[in-house]
Amino acid sequence: MFFAKDTPSQTSSLSPSVCIAGLSDLGLFLAYTLQKKGCDVTILDSPSRLSEFENADIIVKEPRLLQNQRCSFKYAFEMEREPDILIIASLLRNTAVPLLTPSKLKNTLVLNFSLDIDSQNLKDILKTPVIDACFTAYLHRDKNHLSVLGADSLLYAGVDETDGRAFKIKSLFEDTKIKVSVSENQRLNFWRFFAPFIISNLLSAARGKNFYALYKNDEERKIIDLCAEETVALAAEENVRLEHAEILVSLYNIPSGYVSPLQNASSPKTADILSSLLGSPGKNRRAQAPTLYALLREIYNKY
Repeated sequence: MFFAKDTPSQTSSLSPSVCIAGLSDLGLFLAYTLQKKGCDVTILDSPSRLSEFENADIIVKEPRLLQNQRCSFKYAFEMEREPDILIIASLLRNTAVPLLTPSKLKNTLVLNFSLDIDSQNLKDILKTPVIDACFTAYLHRDKNHLSVLGADSLLYAGVDETDGRAFKIKSLFEDTKIKVSVSENQRLNFWRFFAPFIISNLLSAARGKNFYALYKNDEERKIIDLCAEETVALAAEENVRLEHAEILVSLYNIPSGYVSPLQNASSPKTADILSSLLGSPGKNRRAQAPTLYALLREIYNKY
């Protein structure tokens, strides 16, 4: 196996400082991407979680690269200074306050990808504007090995195109493999991410198979099509217009080697996570999405 040491571009006073909160697959991928570009990156998390990585390089495997990239990052459990950009990749509610120091965020651009934290509560805690964002990438981590599956990743940021922060976000990811889409319609951003996410994860968790194996089956493809129709209807309840064909394209672009983190989960928490995202199955909602809620019941019945 060949390795290349990640040697980020020379940082300068013009290179943004970026804090990434949450030692998740997404957090590591963003740290790798931005450090490779030349940003001054620090990963924030609790000492217990950081201990797993502090003395080990991260080995990243990307499509079309002959050499795996060996990376080392700066880690911290609190912010030492005000960063230019704070990215909340994933944080549990009870760890958010000590890690994210409001007094050091007065002029910081904050991007929130975490579904675990209520956006309004986060704004109240940090006392600064927060841009909600969604991210689509197909990542798989085994200990300190991170595999990036598929081609470009997609980032949806909830900010108007004419807002100066939109330019800052686009500049941050310019010349990377992350495509950025900005829109102040945050619900549209959410549903573009959520539609393929919920369908692929429900099916994978219910069947115990990866999505690629499922969509090769004629009967499963019929169910996928029904799920896409129902997701369009659920989004319409929030005055969000999704295209059925666009959802299917996103689903069928899921890489063959991707395994959903919920696929082999062995506790009711799997169903609880999906249920909280899908929403309470009221009479009207269940009538609009019978296939989606049937899959959810199937997951609960496994435990």
